[in-house]
This record gives sequence, C-alpha cells and structure tokens, in this order.
Amino acid sequence: MTTVAHRVPVQVIGELIGLPRKDHQRLAAWSDAAIDLVSGVASPERAGRAALAVLEFAGYLGECLDQAGPDADAGVLGSVAAAVAAGTLTRDQGAMLLVQLVTAGAESTTSLLGTAVRLLADDPQLQATLRAEPDRIGALVEEAVRIESPFRGHFRVTTAPTRLAGVRLEPGARLMLMWGASNRDPRIFDRPDQVDLDRVQPKLHHSFGRGIHFCLGAHLARKETTQAVRALLAATATISLDGTEPVYVPNLMVRRLAHLHLSLTPVDSRPGSS
Repeated sequence: MTTVAHRVPVQVIGELIGLPRKDHQRLAAWSDAAIDLVSGVASPERAGRAALAVLEFAGYLGECLDQAGPDADAGVLGSVAAAVAAGTLTRDQGAMLLVQLVTAGAESTTSLLGTAVRLLADDPQLQATLRAEPDRIGALVEEAVRIESPFRGHFRVTTAPTRLAGVRLEPGARLMLMWGASNRDPRIFDRPDQVDLDRVQPKLHHSFGRGIHFCLGAHLARKETTQAVRALLAATATISLDGTEPVYVPNLMVRRLAHLHLSLTPVDSRPGSS
C-alpha cells in the first residue's frame, strides 16, 4: 500500500496541481494527517498533531500560490492563484481548496487501488479473465469501488420535512449516508457481495456521489486504477495473497487497506520461459 497504492496517486495529483516533485513525499504525509484528523478514532493527542500538520500543509500550499502567480502556466495551481488574484477566493480559501484536492485525490485512489488488487489476488479465475480480456479491467474497477467505497459515507442535512424508512425528519436534520449499505442493496444489485464484470449498469453505485456532489476526480481515479491494474497483470503470471490477513486503517470515514502482502510470479518466470 505504501510502495505503490499511496505513492502513485500522490505523484499524479501533485503533477496535475503543479506542485514540485521534490515535495511529493511530504504531500503523502500531509494527506495521511488530514485523513487521520477526521478518522473519528484518533486520540486527542494524535488529532492535535494531525491538526498541526494540516495547518502546515495549508501554509505550504499558500506559499505555492504566492509563488505561482495568476499568469503562470502551473496547472491547477495557476487556476487557483488566478481566482485568488481576482478576489473570487481568499488566499486561505485557495489553500484549503488545494488541501482538499490533494487529500481526496490521493485517498480515494489509494483505497480503490488496494481493493482492486485484493480482489484480483483472491480470485485466480478473475485474474485469468482479465489477462485474456484486459479491456474489462474497467469493469473490475467499478466493482471494486462499489464493493468497498473508499469513503464509508458522508454527512448531509435535510432541507425540507421528509420521511426515510418510516422515520420523520425535520429540516436541518443531520444524516450520514452510508455508501457501503446502498452499494450492496440486494434490491438494486444481484449478488451484491460478489464481483460481476457483466453488470448492466456498472456505474449505478454511489461511491463517487451523485448530482452536484459527484466526485471531481472520479475519472482520474478510474484511469489511474485501470492503468495500474493493467500494468500489474502485464508484469505478472500469478498474483496471490501471501497468507497474511489484509489489515485496514482504523477509520470511521475511510475504508483503506493499511497492508496488503502479495506473492507475485513475474511473467518471465513461468515454466518454459526464456
């Protein structure tokens, strides 16, 4: 997870935003601190350290905005700097927007990539199918994000009186929508706990949100995971779990593997290869 699943999306989002490559490792640490801050399980001391790290992160991004300038060809960084210069955003708002982009851009793909590879490693037949038909890897990615949504849920507030499952809700009620429950609803998905590469509506899940809340980086997360799985399958003859039980990061908001130990057979190590 540390060597590949976290490293790849941090580098990609850093490049897209326009942040120096020498700082990519720091982005990973800051991103982890931001996730720890909202984990719901951090001790007061650990939450305090995470909060200080996020403030440091915002300060760093604010300095990057200052250096980029509104006319610089600096990717997303230049666009945000232009919005700050125009008064559309304050400098602090611009910095916190970038904090969100880096954190969400890294976390969602890290979680998704780990889940996709775990599903592959646990199912030799699925591997065989995708090695023979790599164009179906995209279907695996949709199933991985459906079966284990990178974010367990999000909070929403009711804006009008309504009823949900027989419970009356007044305006202003705070709800937590659990994507894991909706994505495995047997009324919507046949065999919801299993990977099905032939689902008629593979993107019907809620893992990337809906409407105005649809994930800004959904297409990027799909592309990164698809390419990473394609590369993994092309480089290996077999992938399997090494017998060590996968371990998840303790977090009430995020569903991400902390460790995923694999046994890999390189493609040129098969019997009869030269």
